[in-house]
Amino acid sequence: MILESLKILISNTTHSINPSFFAAFASAIAACISAYVACQQYTINKYRLKFDLYERRLNIFSAVIKFMVSVRNHPSLLDPEAFYDARLIELDLNTRDATFLFDENTCKYIKKIRKESLDILTIGHSLAEKDLSQHDRDIHAEKKAKKLIWLTNQLEESQNEFRKYLNLGILK
Repeated sequence: MILESLKILISNTTHSINPSFFAAFASAIAACISAYVACQQYTINKYRLKFDLYERRLNIFSAVIKFMVSVRNHPSLLDPEAFYDARLIELDLNTRDATFLFDENTCKYIKKIRKESLDILTIGHSLAEKDLSQHDRDIHAEKKAKKLIWLTNQLEESQNEFRKYLNLGILK
């Protein structure tokens, strides 16, 4: 429609073209371009926000998996003299934002993994004691084995728990 108006104005040589018309027309074009750029920036920022959120969630998921593998591969305290295992501290630091990024169930799931892993580490420490009776040693070993089986199963289960947050479809 605008082009047709321009063609009519240009082809009609008997009328003079008002220069303010071109200024108004240029302003309208500039406004359309600005609106288009603003829409593109909005879309880019929306996707950047989704990507940043996805990346933060993925980092927490990776920290949980790394922690579980570490506990499964070394189910005793790394330093029996230490009050706290360094892996627990690292997990706590890497998952401190989980409350803001996941729902309550997923946060409880992370806490359960931490608790069960701490139990495994504690039982492993108890088994290292020399004055433990054979009966107590057998009971602790059985508890530790059950908890290690549970933890090993969580390597796959955790994918199901985190899938709703890490599905690439949420980036669309």
